[in-house]
Amino acid sequence: MRVPSLLLAAAVLVTPGLFAPVAIAPAFAGSDTPPEGPPWVRSLVEAQEAALRKKVPIFVYLTEKKPAVVVAHAETLLAVPNDPLRYAVCQALARCGNADSIEVLAPFADKTQWRNALTKSVVTTLVTIAEREKRSRKRVQAILVETFPDPVEDERSQRIALGLAKHVHAALVDLTGRDPGFPAKYDEKTRSSLVKSWLKR
Repeated sequence: MRVPSLLLAAAVLVTPGLFAPVAIAPAFAGSDTPPEGPPWVRSLVEAQEAALRKKVPIFVYLTEKKPAVVVAHAETLLAVPNDPLRYAVCQALARCGNADSIEVLAPFADKTQWRNALTKSVVTTLVTIAEREKRSRKRVQAILVETFPDPVEDERSQRIALGLAKHVHAALVDLTGRDPGFPAKYDEKTRSSLVKSWLKR
């Protein structure tokens, strides 16, 4: 799956020392052909310079073909307040993130960000990493349990929050292989009971 072209703008806007501000020709958006030049794994800076010479979008290539480069800088990249960029980092982490990546992602498994689809992506990525890093499963489980959002009164907002709650529950089922059941009604009382059921050993 190709990374959305919107990532091209995200990947070159900020983060001094990693990306130089550039303009990449839209005609090359979505290309997955790396340019010839220095090895892409040396540094993002060298890769960026090589990409500029060949007009190939750096982040498209790195996320798909050299995810380890993105993983190495994941904490810095996730600090950039741009969700498309963060989605790309999640893709890279899902492919080759390790136990250390879990702590990098943990702050973004934020129950208060139930409106943001990125939270679901982070939840999914954490489970994917835990499938490889067996010893980290308990840590990921603890993070996910804390991601159940608080119920909200507004009906439309509650539907969004409920969507995240169900996504977290399903992720926990995949992670642990057990299912204590999701409540028919999601309110403060049932949320508390759900959290407790997932905290049981």
